[in-house]
Amino acid sequence: MNRNNALDMFRGLLLVIMTLDHLPGQFRTYSFESLGFASAAEGFVLLSGFVAAMVYGREGDPLRRRRWIRQRIATLYRYHLTLLFGILLLNFAVPAFGGAWTAWLTPYGQFPNESLLLAFPLLYQPRFLDILPLYCLFMAALPWALTRLRAGQGHLLLLASFSLWLLGQFFTGAEASLRSLLGFPFELGYFNLLCWQFLFFLGAYFGYRHREGIALPLPAPALIATALVCTFLFSVRHQLPGFTGIPVAALTERSSLAIVRLIDVLGLAYLFCGLFRLLPRLGEFPPLVQLGRHSLQVYSYHVLLVYLLTPSFRPLVAEYGWQAELPLYILALASLSLPVFLDRRLSHWHRHWQDAKLLRQQT
Repeated sequence: MNRNNALDMFRGLLLVIMTLDHLPGQFRTYSFESLGFASAAEGFVLLSGFVAAMVYGREGDPLRRRRWIRQRIATLYRYHLTLLFGILLLNFAVPAFGGAWTAWLTPYGQFPNESLLLAFPLLYQPRFLDILPLYCLFMAALPWALTRLRAGQGHLLLLASFSLWLLGQFFTGAEASLRSLLGFPFELGYFNLLCWQFLFFLGAYFGYRHREGIALPLPAPALIATALVCTFLFSVRHQLPGFTGIPVAALTERSSLAIVRLIDVLGLAYLFCGLFRLLPRLGEFPPLVQLGRHSLQVYSYHVLLVYLLTPSFRPLVAEYGWQAELPLYILALASLSLPVFLDRRLSHWHRHWQDAKLLRQQT
């Protein structure tokens, strides 16, 4: 399948914003939820579902498709465990890191053995290490979703997914209650699985339709109405004059993807679809396109980068202010190209090795 530069560029942009959001500094004030009640994470999950349906929704042998999906899940799982155990090893080997990461790695400090064991069934997800486990579970359900879509039952997929989202609105404290009841030190991360799956499968629904050549309707009245709603929510989020004191905290809660946040995320996504259709060359910025094409490697690297930089980032910024913060941000963002370079080199070596192996077999 031919790559879609606009999708890759937007994924790359979201990875840059995510890196800014996760580093402790002043830039986060401007990058986090800059457009309203929507962060880079929501866009990334929605876009991941869209791309997954485009890639795995192709015609062909269903058994082969399931095998490809299982291989992808295995890759996600391997990246997650490698990243997690690498960070835990650094936590053990470098005492300076241990002090700064204590809250992020909880409950590892109190229950190290249990946390290590629970990491394998994805029941221990420290801070910033809770996205890849979500994708593993979403991808596990993708074959069923694609079957519904191929059978023309996309409405059933959306109904089932929305029902789970609705159920998740009433179980926001279930994990804490269960942990307290069992005394079991599991950590399922920040995101409510029941709620966030709706973004992924909604993205999969539209990704499959796009693959089938069914374009998203973008009439001017709908775009104008959506822009007005998003402008209102932007004003409320940033408390512009005349929009202060509006009680929306419960309706914009992030971990459970509350209703107003969901509306804002989908509205902004709709507006971006209109923007890219109007200005298709926006998706032609090569550095961001490359980041998006290697999104798994870049995402994993950015998590490691945030863990490594945070212990020294805060004291340097506190002492030197912008003079230290700006160079650190520039270096951090520039270094996102490192996993792209390494992945391309590894892929080249792997292809070379495969070609050499095939040549030996033929001779």
